[in-house]
Amino acid sequence: MMSRAPPQGPRSNVSVGRPALRRALRTILAVGGLLLVLALLLVLLFEWNWLRRPIERWVTASTGRELLLAGDMSGRWSLKPTLTFRGVRYANPAWAEQPYLLEAEEISVTIDLGGMLRRPRVVEAIEARGARIALETAADDRRSWRFDASQSDPASVPVIRRLAIDGGEVRYLDAAARTDVRARIGSMSDGSSSIDVAGHARGMPVVASLVTIGATEALGAATDPGAPAPALRGKGTLGDARITFSGRLGPGYAANGTRLKVTASGPDLSAFRPLARAAIPATPPYRIDADVAIEQDRATIVLRPSTFGASRLQGSLDLSYGGGRAKVVGRMSADPLDLADLGPLMGAAGDRPAAQAARQGPRRILPQVPFDTALWPNVDMDLTLDAVRVVDAGRWAIDAFSFRAVLEEGTLTVSPLSISMAGGSVAGNLSIERRGKAVMLRSDARFQRLQLARLLPSTDATKAGLGQVNGSVELSGEGTSPAGVLAAGNGRLVLAMGPGKISNLLLEVAGLDGGEAVRFLLGGDRRSELRCAVAALPVRAGMVTAEAVVIDTDDTLIAITGSADLKAEQLDFTLHAQPKDWSLFSVRSPIHFRGPFSRPRVSVDAKALGLRAAATILLGLVNPLAALIPLVETGGGEDADCRELLRGVKAGAGAGPAGKDRQAPAQRR
Repeated sequence: MMSRAPPQGPRSNVSVGRPALRRALRTILAVGGLLLVLALLLVLLFEWNWLRRPIERWVTASTGRELLLAGDMSGRWSLKPTLTFRGVRYANPAWAEQPYLLEAEEISVTIDLGGMLRRPRVVEAIEARGARIALETAADDRRSWRFDASQSDPASVPVIRRLAIDGGEVRYLDAAARTDVRARIGSMSDGSSSIDVAGHARGMPVVASLVTIGATEALGAATDPGAPAPALRGKGTLGDARITFSGRLGPGYAANGTRLKVTASGPDLSAFRPLARAAIPATPPYRIDADVAIEQDRATIVLRPSTFGASRLQGSLDLSYGGGRAKVVGRMSADPLDLADLGPLMGAAGDRPAAQAARQGPRRILPQVPFDTALWPNVDMDLTLDAVRVVDAGRWAIDAFSFRAVLEEGTLTVSPLSISMAGGSVAGNLSIERRGKAVMLRSDARFQRLQLARLLPSTDATKAGLGQVNGSVELSGEGTSPAGVLAAGNGRLVLAMGPGKISNLLLEVAGLDGGEAVRFLLGGDRRSELRCAVAALPVRAGMVTAEAVVIDTDDTLIAITGSADLKAEQLDFTLHAQPKDWSLFSVRSPIHFRGPFSRPRVSVDAKALGLRAAATILLGLVNPLAALIPLVETGGGEDADCRELLRGVKAGAGAGPAGKDRQAPAQRR
């Protein structure tokens, strides 16, 4: 039998497949090697300037603003490659006043390849030498450093993790806001950055010099919200104010997270109104020492003892500005507080310019300075002030006061208002409603146990005055100044005084008792017993009328009639005195007080000599006076004996103010 040969097919396939696999591997290795050689040759022989024109075209096309790379370009290969350009110019938008956003002798850009795919894009680092950066804001809030077509998208600004500028200048221009500021930036040997600032911010001159401590990447934090800002210190001037500061801004140079210690001094805080766009009140010269902390659109200012004129204040203020309106909430205390320092706040015209004083006229004494409420709608306020000790209060004799002032949507309310003065107290409320350039003022106050001796001018004749004054005042009016409000005012002033002492010399002169006055002048003044004094003075359309004004002492009974014109600042009062004793030189004549507030004239009514005008007038005042009796209190709080005054007034209709037993001496005159 013939034997079969074994099959050869499978063995033949294996032998054929192995050489093919080896050939494929050799091809791959050869191609890979060739590519590696080509890559090495590309790296070794690559000319970076080949990228200049493609980069120029790509940036210009994508942003619509020309990029010019005039000098050589170089680079460094890495996973985060660095490209260096020389002679760089990048244009601003066509609407900008400044032609270039960036001009630099040399600029190096380190690219985060992964970050370039995110939005906003992330640039690892930028270092510039001899750079000039021109930032600009348009009236419609377009920003030249935004790179979208309309310069309105904040996300079009890349995040720059590190930005260092050596020997450069940054200019910020906002013509609509009257802001033009230049900052010259340099590097220091210890790695810190120096920044010198000059220009105008909202029309205010600005000069400052600051140092960012120990951080070459100081400006890089300005574009990276997560980067911690370096510590800084500096000093400068803003308008007439001198400022020093130290601390740290928030991460990424944001406001949130800012912590600063600030000192400032200057002639008047209201100069900061344009910058703050808020109703900062006028102040006397100040020196402020404060800590400032900003978190989540809220600034907290802790005011350490600081001076305003002769006053010393401390406390805290919270400023919220995240919503549509800013709001200030705070509590301050003053010890001492000089009332003269409140003059500018209340519209006092003591330091008004000469031209304005000439317009107001030298004989006007009511404040004519217009209310400044233009910025009231921009801010709400809730401020409490405790004046623990008041000094130099002058004739007002104020010892201390406290109030809460709330400004909301253009209306200022001061309530409660509590004043300790002249040994007594005043409690009241005040509201001022903004009406265009004018205001509507409404006020009411009640005062108790004010000591007469502390309210009267300090003279030899008034030092003898003793007694306590009680009363109330209500006033409302509309005007553009304090004088204008009074000129159109309506309301009522009520005064009452119980038993006390008053200078006899004043009473004798008031009654034109020449003999008695000469005796007191030669032999010394003495005090008469004050039984009661009451006054009702209604105010209608700026006219104050002496509805019922009576002073009763053991020596003289006095009635005052007439009026005062608050608009014209003119007096026309007549004093009717009915002495209760007899004197050879008594003239029993009314006395007129007439003329301007600043210089009234005193004259005698010669035609009325010998007439008993006081008794007749007093009779007509019985009903108005009776309504005032409850206001009169003695030191112990009981009603004073004003009813006896009314009985004397009634008796005066037929027998003189003190009765028939005192009329005989008068008949012999």
